[in-house]
Formats: sequence, C-alpha cells, structure tokens
Amino acid sequence: MPVVTRAQEPVDVPSGLNVVFHDWLDDQGAHRFRFVAPEIGPGGKDFSDVLDDMAFLCDKFVLPQLEIQGLSATQVVISLMQEPVDFGELQPETTQYFESYSVENGLCIWEVF
Repeated sequence: MPVVTRAQEPVDVPSGLNVVFHDWLDDQGAHRFRFVAPEIGPGGKDFSDVLDDMAFLCDKFVLPQLEIQGLSATQVVISLMQEPVDFGELQPETTQYFESYSVENGLCIWEVF
C-alpha cells in the first residue's frame, strides 16, 4: 500500500484545533488521509469534539485533493492522531480517532460503524 503523498501541511478546521496533514494512503480503494492533532486525547479534545472537524476535512481537504490528482473515491477514512504513528502499528499511549465516509455526488457521507 504505497504512500501517495506526505507533508507537514497545517489545515484550518472549524474548531480551531491544531491539525497538520500527515499522509495519504490508498488502501485497496479506500483513501486514508491521516492528520496529526496534538490536542486530542486525555486532557484535550475527545472524539465528540472533533466529529465536525473530521467531516470538514473530508469535504474541504480530501475531496479537492482527490480531484487535483484526477482520482475518485467511494470511501474515505479520516484519522486524527495525537502524534505520528506508522500505519498499522499499535501505539496504545497515543490517542487516535478514525471516521469513515462514503462519497456520493461529490459529498462525504458519514458511515456509522
């Protein structure tokens, strides 16, 4: 599963949370966009605090990036990590939040797990 893009690009989100783009993986058709957000986890923002930010990242960051690359998606997974974690690696001391979206008519639609 190759890394398509990697950068340390800050991304503005509605809550003002400090979010930095980390990497983008194509996982058998699901595009995984991973971001570092040091303010999540114990003593910081919990999952419910960042749900709107994750939807915003899907609609306003991911979909335009896919369009720039000439790609389409049926599924997008947004990950927020307290600190960088190698993909697929367990790091229990690091808070990570994940949310999955289907893509229809140019919109991210939240998929309830």
